[in-house]
This record gives sequence, C-alpha cells and structure tokens, in this order.
Amino acid sequence: MSLIIYSNKNPLILRNLAKEFDIKQIKDKQGFFESIFAKKITSIDLSFCYDTKNINLKYLKISKIILATSKRIKAHLTNEGIEEKKIDVLYPTFSPREIKLKESRKKLFEILKIKDKKQNIITFRANNLKKSGAKEFVDIIRILKENNFLALLCGEQKQIETLKFQIAKHLSFKNLILLEDFSDLNMLYCASDIFILPSHLKTFSLDALKAMYYNCGVFITRTNDASEILDVFSTLGSPEDENTEFKISALLSSEDNDLEKIKKTNHKIAKKYILSEGNKRLKIIISSLQK
Repeated sequence: MSLIIYSNKNPLILRNLAKEFDIKQIKDKQGFFESIFAKKITSIDLSFCYDTKNINLKYLKISKIILATSKRIKAHLTNEGIEEKKIDVLYPTFSPREIKLKESRKKLFEILKIKDKKQNIITFRANNLKKSGAKEFVDIIRILKENNFLALLCGEQKQIETLKFQIAKHLSFKNLILLEDFSDLNMLYCASDIFILPSHLKTFSLDALKAMYYNCGVFITRTNDASEILDVFSTLGSPEDENTEFKISALLSSEDNDLEKIKKTNHKIAKKYILSEGNKRLKIIISSLQK
C-alpha cells in the first residue's frame, strides 16, 4: 500500500494508520539528489490532497483513489484533468475532549472576571488573525444593537499587539476582550455561544469544526471550505458581509431559542467529522483497495 501525503500533520495518518498499514510517504517536492536516486513510482493506491497549491499532478494521475479535504479541492482537481470518479471528499477531523458546559462557562467567567452569568459569549480564534478576519470580526460585533454579549478575540500575543494598532479606536468598546495565547481552546469553545470567522482563507478551518462540536452557533465565509458542512444561514458572502450583523442580532434577540436549536444541529453535524469517524471511513476505503 502506497500513500502520498501532502501534510505531515494529518492525525488520520500519523496516529492511526501508520500502525496498521504499510504507508510510504512521498514528498510533493523532492530535492535534486532525491529525485535522481528515488525509486520510480508507477502506481499509487491512495493519495491525499489538502490544498490546491503545490499539488503534484504526476502522482495524483497515477493514483487509484484521491481523498480531497473539500468539494472545492475536488472541483479544482477535476479541472486539472483528474478523473472525477476516483476523487472522494474526506473532511479534516479532530479528536475532541469531552468536557461539561457548565464547568467550562464557570471557569471561563472566573478567568475573565465576568459577573453577569447570562452574557452570551461570541468568540473569534485563529492562528493567523489578519487572514482569518480579526479586524472584520471587530467591525461586526461593535455595530450589534444588542448588549447582552461579550466578544472574545483570541490569538497569539504578537499578532494581538499588531491588531491593537489597526483597531485602536475600538479598543474602548466595553463588550470586547482580547485574549492573548489562551491555551484551553476546548474549554473556550464549550463556554462560547457563537463563533464567528469572517476568514479570507480557503483552507478548511478546524476551529470552526471544533466550535460546532462544542455547541456553538458558527458563522464563516462561504469561500472557506468549512462552510461546506454548514447551512446557508451560517455562511457569510464575504468577510465584510453586511448581513452578518443582522444574523447575529436575530439570534441574540430571539425568544424562540433559535440559537439553541442551531447549537444542537451543529453538534450533531460535527460528530460525523471527529477523528474516530474519519478513521472508520478511511479504513473502509483502504480495505476495498486491498481486495
């Protein structure tokens, strides 16, 4: 069994399959001497494609099955001449930590010294604040008419410092809290009510998936691959989508528990994409190849 891997960080491969299957890792970009002495590969059983950049079409074209991490990537590959029938979509996964909602909210409120326990928590968290829409997030929450929320913007300390200059005139906004290097993200998402990511990035956001699993109402730009597992209401036309404020306000002011319904639906959807479920599907695919 030969596998071509485009990312060394895929838990499906590194933590599980490597123990049970013969996996050959192939670099999509080889050095000069590597390319000379490398054994020529004429057939690959299964390939993984994580993005549309730096893809090695030579390897993909000799693969029996290709697993793309989104429908967008699948469409890109078909446009590049890859047969659609051999491309399947396997979304990114994560391994959740089971924690209790009440305990998470109590702990977070203690850390942030929040006295009003009825406040809704609206969260933004990303590795790359600029490309993930941190500034746009601030623009969204500062014009909300409701006042029954606290907005948490979480990121790396250096990036937060840079962001402060960009949003200097909004730093006095009392509903906004900047969190630097907050480590317990599972607890953060579990304690949150709404997660907003007006991202400029296309790559599937695992933060959005985690927030869904931990019962958050999630909003993300349509161009991000994570939007493929959300409904139309939860997708933003662009990072600056003017309708975002109305959607969030509708949930904060709803008397019909609309937010709670969305939370439950998101959790149900996200359960399909946890690591154990992704592993089951991948093993079935590999087993079919071995017959």
